[in-house]
Amino acid sequence: MKRLLAASFLLFSFYGFAQNNVPVIKQGSKLNYSITTENGSIQILVKIDSLSPSYLKLRWSAPEVGTGIWEIKAKSLESANTGRWSKLEPDANITLPDNEIVVLFSKAQWASIQKDKKTEFDMVQYTVKKNPQPSKLNDKDVDVVYLENEDATSKLWILNSPSFPAIIKISGNKAGPDAELKSVE
Repeated sequence: MKRLLAASFLLFSFYGFAQNNVPVIKQGSKLNYSITTENGSIQILVKIDSLSPSYLKLRWSAPEVGTGIWEIKAKSLESANTGRWSKLEPDANITLPDNEIVVLFSKAQWASIQKDKKTEFDMVQYTVKKNPQPSKLNDKDVDVVYLENEDATSKLWILNSPSFPAIIKISGNKAGPDAELKSVE
């Protein structure tokens, strides 16, 4: 009987870990995204060069496109609610406008998700819902916050991490291409 209880405890402990897997994203982390447009898909690697509460510098590279840099300042990290979906500009060092953000959600969006169970992104209102299926990252279940718009045509999966609420997946994006984070290194 003790063995059965011990085995059950281990199984439930493992299950809880698997369901709450949240990778730590920090300076030096590499995020591998697949971006899908009407013209096909491309892979983009986004490396976190610098990370602080007031500044984020991302270096991206995409085969057959090139490399570039996005700089996200404190105002964007705090309250931006618009994604950067424009064409990749190789060899450019772009400082995003105060209302734009890329790869993650702002602190204000995260706070709204936690408090009100909803947020606005790219002028679309999203509501937190139960995730219809497990989300995977690095071939493991990952803890996400799942959101969808009113008619469920646009869906977002956000890493359940207040320190770095990364966009894991966006489907039916009203403002640009769909994107999915495939792995974090």
